[in-house]
Amino acid sequence: MTANQRLVCCLLIAHMTAVFVTAVPGLNDFGEPLSRAASEPVTPLTSRLDAAADRLIWLHRAAYAITVPLRPLTVPYIRVTGLFQRWDMFSNPSRLQLYSRVGYRMRMPDGTVTTEYEQVLPTGPTGVVKIFSAYFDSFMDKAMNVAGETYRKRERQALADGESIPTDAMVQGLMPYTRYFGHRRERAGLPADTQLIAIEFWSGTAPLPTPGSSGPQSGTDPVTWRLWAVDEWR
Repeated sequence: MTANQRLVCCLLIAHMTAVFVTAVPGLNDFGEPLSRAASEPVTPLTSRLDAAADRLIWLHRAAYAITVPLRPLTVPYIRVTGLFQRWDMFSNPSRLQLYSRVGYRMRMPDGTVTTEYEQVLPTGPTGVVKIFSAYFDSFMDKAMNVAGETYRKRERQALADGESIPTDAMVQGLMPYTRYFGHRRERAGLPADTQLIAIEFWSGTAPLPTPGSSGPQSGTDPVTWRLWAVDEWR
């Protein structure tokens, strides 16, 4: 085995170890264990299932305790690579469709300021059947979802701590995205004598259509937008 092959094997082992360690649910991921009242009737089958659940709880806590020393290393790696998922991700599905858009503030030659908007989540044109582009668009969708999840987590923490919204950490967390889209817009070419002065990051939600609903009225925007951050470009 060559040195390169040994290096690749070590990287694969480290990656699989990180995935395995992070896949072990946290102690609070499933809520408090259920307890039965003394007067509650219990069938033989229920009794056996309860006993099996108790053994699983013990096994889960033992596995979590074993992996605790490795979590400070594996959890940041899994989050940075976008592989992190919650165990309860399907337990309470959202009834809202999530959107993101960026606003390009531009100073025109006559000195006026105008904003040009681009939807970045979902990626690509809506209402179009995607075949090959869906695979590549999924990477951008994943990145934007991670950005939104991180922002909302920091927002909940800031509200719990009594801080004003948005905090510097919340805004700084969106800087890589605003910088990416700002540079991309400049590479695409700006109108003559026009200057890009700021990038806005907006988050939007819209209710998912229910079966039999007629959808939003024509000419209306069903998305409720919130301005999350402004990156002063110039």
